[in-house]
Amino acid sequence: MMKKYKRIKCKKCGSLMIKPRGIKVLVKRVAIITSLFFLFFTSLIGILSAYNFIVVGIYDNTDTMFSLGGVHSFRTFLQSKSMSDENKTDLTEIASNLTKGCKTEKCKITKVYNHLITFNYDVGADINSLNIWNEKEGDCDEVSNLMIELLKTLGIKGHLSCTITHCWAVFNADKEKVIADVTSEKFEVRK
Repeated sequence: MMKKYKRIKCKKCGSLMIKPRGIKVLVKRVAIITSLFFLFFTSLIGILSAYNFIVVGIYDNTDTMFSLGGVHSFRTFLQSKSMSDENKTDLTEIASNLTKGCKTEKCKITKVYNHLITFNYDVGADINSLNIWNEKEGDCDEVSNLMIELLKTLGIKGHLSCTITHCWAVFNADKEKVIADVTSEKFEVRK
């Protein structure tokens, strides 16, 4: 905490004097603190943008690359890296049962999507895919992440694409882009 007064030693007699700090000092310190906060905030956005562009490969949604919507992608990436082998085995079994009889990646994505749209929409903070599966509820990023994790066990890569307020899953399957928005029940295939 900044003191309101400054101590000054007199050059002639050596006694201590107290002098109020000037407004210039206060303005300068506020400017420095504001600049540091701005630098930190823009660095955070830059780091998330670089992560989303380089690691996740989000080229189709610039809102995600240059906004804090990228936090969802980063959070789900960390969650998938920390998932236990037991959870991965359970998700593999679930995905295999859901996609029985499918020969193409697009068929597998469609079957998983059709099952997940039956889940209840519920805003929560749980990003554990197995918990979302067992509870049969989650919000957009949770259910989309579950879809990505299920299909990843079958060798189908996808990523989470988000704006600040909404997330969906994007897959490259059979030389086409598949956009699966589970909670809004939108499924689109682009060539």
